[in-house]
Amino acid sequence: MIVVGYGIWCVSFLFAEQDIPSSGSMGTPSTSPSWAVEGQEKKEGAGILFFAYGSPAAVNQFLVEASIAARSFRNQNPRSLNIGIVTNNATVDKSLFSHHIRPREDLLFAGSDCPYGPKNCQKNVPRQWLTRLYYMAHSPFVITWALDSNVINCASKGVASFLDAALASNLWGYDIAHPSQAADYMYPHNWNIMYRWNVRVSSMMRDWLLLQLRRGITTDDQATLHAAELRGRSTNGLRVGQVPNAFAAA
Repeated sequence: MIVVGYGIWCVSFLFAEQDIPSSGSMGTPSTSPSWAVEGQEKKEGAGILFFAYGSPAAVNQFLVEASIAARSFRNQNPRSLNIGIVTNNATVDKSLFSHHIRPREDLLFAGSDCPYGPKNCQKNVPRQWLTRLYYMAHSPFVITWALDSNVINCASKGVASFLDAALASNLWGYDIAHPSQAADYMYPHNWNIMYRWNVRVSSMMRDWLLLQLRRGITTDDQATLHAAELRGRSTNGLRVGQVPNAFAAA
């Protein structure tokens, strides 16, 4: 932070330097509305974020998966690596997770046992991704690497340096990055997303949230992300990159 003048100027410079949306009554000047999430001024550092929320059966399945995934990162990287998890489970393994984010009960929306159609049902494990989307915006990190619970780290001792470089370079000038499901154009793959909290990303996530509500909370959230990114690119100059193959997870 650059300290110039009196307190009000310090605050103004802080927001300009961090490029986060204003929580003031007039919001942030931009071509589309931004999302000033609660506690955004406390975001710091870079870290990994997992998710294990919902019904007891869903929490049990995904928390086990996320714990295995987190251990695969811990085994290859320093203990100082930030790893958070969004879960309504009462406790988490603190040797694996440095941050436990407890979702509000009213944000644990009802899901569907068959979000991918009647041939791919998983009984008693209702799925919906709106809770995930909401808490991606409320990540405690400036640079967040949001991963599915069933990923496994294949990079030998490089993740901490990768996150340090992402933080130092402001995500190498990009706002959001993820693997692509298409060969000839960028189409997001949601199991692996990196993003930097700023006005452009907050605006895109707000649009993504509203699109998901409009289309249905159990519908494909990759299609709504794709639409929100295209709109963000057009209106705010959102910069979308691709996660390097070495850190694409498996």
